[in-house]
Amino acid sequence: TAAEEIEVLCDAVAAEVAAGRQPSDIAVLCRESKVFPQIIEGLTDREVPVDVVGLSGLLELPEIAEVVATLDVLHDPSANPSLVRLLAGPRWRIGPADLAQLGARARELVGKLPRRAGDGGRDERDESVGAQLREAVAGIDPAETVSLIEALEDPGPGPFSAAARERFAEFADEFRQLRAVLHQPPDVAIARVVSATGLDIELAVHGATSVHVDALLDHARGFTASGGGSGVGGFLSYLALAKRYRSSLAVPAPSGAEGVALLTVHKAKGLEWQSVYVPQVVAGVFPSGQSRSTPLTSPALLPYALRGDAADFPVVTTWEGNKGVAAFKAEVAERELGEDRRLAYVALTRAAERLVVTGHRWGPTQTKPRAVSPYLQALADHCATGSGTVAHWEPEVVETTNPALAETISIAWPPTGDPKLAAAREAAALEVLAALTPSEGSGNDLDECDAERVASWDTDIAALIAEAERENVQDFELPSALSASWAV
Repeated sequence: TAAEEIEVLCDAVAAEVAAGRQPSDIAVLCRESKVFPQIIEGLTDREVPVDVVGLSGLLELPEIAEVVATLDVLHDPSANPSLVRLLAGPRWRIGPADLAQLGARARELVGKLPRRAGDGGRDERDESVGAQLREAVAGIDPAETVSLIEALEDPGPGPFSAAARERFAEFADEFRQLRAVLHQPPDVAIARVVSATGLDIELAVHGATSVHVDALLDHARGFTASGGGSGVGGFLSYLALAKRYRSSLAVPAPSGAEGVALLTVHKAKGLEWQSVYVPQVVAGVFPSGQSRSTPLTSPALLPYALRGDAADFPVVTTWEGNKGVAAFKAEVAERELGEDRRLAYVALTRAAERLVVTGHRWGPTQTKPRAVSPYLQALADHCATGSGTVAHWEPEVVETTNPALAETISIAWPPTGDPKLAAAREAAALEVLAALTPSEGSGNDLDECDAERVASWDTDIAALIAEAERENVQDFELPSALSASWAV
């Protein structure tokens, strides 16, 4: 299965490191970045450091997704999916009933109430021309957008649980304080979010490092330095592009990285490591087998004949009947296979000493077993000539049910987390509270000299914060008139 493949890969990498190989001399090259979290978890559990290369891969990681979701909600009050991600996450743990009630409250605040039941069980509706016109343009004004954050700040008298109300109040208070980061440069905003939400402490509790948060900070600084602007909004747009066009925002491997490099094949061009692992070389993933859009199927694409590299693309030779279009589609499919082959060439030529390529029979959610990739079969045939070793070749499956789907998995929601970790966190919190609470009869343990020194530190910190905030405030004159859209 795909899960077993990741386990074998992580065991092999850990064995190499244990044998003396430096983690920075090893790379794991993936066709898709969505498998990154499983690989990171597997290597981290084996105490092998990991460095994610590239922005699109970073965005798949839970801690980075948490930071980006927080910035998204701060920047856009209508970013409801990001807010739900935060509320339903392990920190706030808002349950489905309270989330549903929050949605109802949000619709109520913008006047999108359900129709009232009238006499005889029939719905009452204002059928006047004015009402019909209002309904026709409903939702056009951005101010009428349903916003869960507004409902959270003003939950009203709805039937929320007591725990939800308490957490809503804490969440709203935290976000009111965090909104000051919107005028800060992206890297400063990220650092403030990480500190305010306690993410750095959570990473430490889990025994993880902040290397991925540091990488996001580096991207934010690079974005500002390259003229991308100093606001959070522009950086969020940049992240959205990175997620949509994964191969277009490739970055070189971080210099001085100490962990195993984890990156997509697209970003490995021109790089080399002593050992390289290429997982998920199966039909449907590598090669992908997915047909891309063409000018015949998508009006958003420029016709091939108008491109500067038109000679590299197929053309429809005849429009009589369907043969010309069918031949065109076949040539496009062959061209896409060629692109996959070139990408496979990149993946298989990055290793200086050792190359390990793996696949699986059952994908994580597939109802039918996956076929063997032609690239993996070619490598197996090559190994048969004495040029390598086939460590294991799983025979074709005879079962008809995916083992990954055979068992029913129960997942608590909101998430309960690891009970042992929760107990350790609770014990640590009690120790901190005990240390912060002075015992009866005890005074300040600092002598007069130390107290003055600490007070001077407080003064210096307050002055530095005030100076930083002043530097990032941009004064400008308001125009003599504002349009309604501009004001919104």
